[in-house]
Amino acid sequence: MTIFIDAEFQKPTAKVRDKCPHCQSALYCEKCEKHPEHRPYAKQAIRALMMAADGECEEATAALLDQTRNSLMHGATLREIESTLPDPHESVVDILGRILLNALVTQFPKEVVEGAYMGLPSTYLHYKVNASAHLQTVVPLDQEGHFDLEFKGFSMTMVPPGPTQSALPSVLRLTHEQYDRLRYLSYSTGDHQEMLKRIQAREQGGYIYVRVLATDMTRIREAVEKKEEGAWQDLFREIFEHAEEPPASE
Repeated sequence: MTIFIDAEFQKPTAKVRDKCPHCQSALYCEKCEKHPEHRPYAKQAIRALMMAADGECEEATAALLDQTRNSLMHGATLREIESTLPDPHESVVDILGRILLNALVTQFPKEVVEGAYMGLPSTYLHYKVNASAHLQTVVPLDQEGHFDLEFKGFSMTMVPPGPTQSALPSVLRLTHEQYDRLRYLSYSTGDHQEMLKRIQAREQGGYIYVRVLATDMTRIREAVEKKEEGAWQDLFREIFEHAEEPPASE
């Protein structure tokens, strides 16, 4: 939205020609024997601003940003357009962020901007990190018989709480008995263990409401629809069958 406002504010009055979507040559009217011209549309103004603000912005980059914007504005999810994005997919956000910053900076006189900042952001993405640790260790004794609290050789790693999400999570209502079974199953070994541990819960009105990630909900629904056998499949089958209404997205 910011780059749209900036582009509209700076939109030139000089008329432009529309281009062929295939070869990018200026369109020509055979009857009028001339190239139709008009004031730049919003998309054309945005493209002109990006090209002027960033010398590294090529036609291919502008086309990528334009296509990504159109897809997201028409309701596509990140997962649906992943094949059209560079790897890593999130880099398209940093590309747009760099161009937008350059466009905003150029609005100020050079003598004001020069020396005003020392560096540039390394990323424009917002990351949310959650961490949980389960530690069990024996504290050894040193040579004098005291506890060695330096924990030499002890290491810890951080892992994401779940796979990347491109859809909202779902909320399910459970009884206390169902939630107790869910917690028990989260401690039993199997390919379901990590999935069940990711489920967050809160109590309200005598029920337990759990929050299930979109990717996990897809796995759960597939298991129920395919009539897979197992304790956790039976639990969610029971939850779905006795639900007063379909699970709502949060």
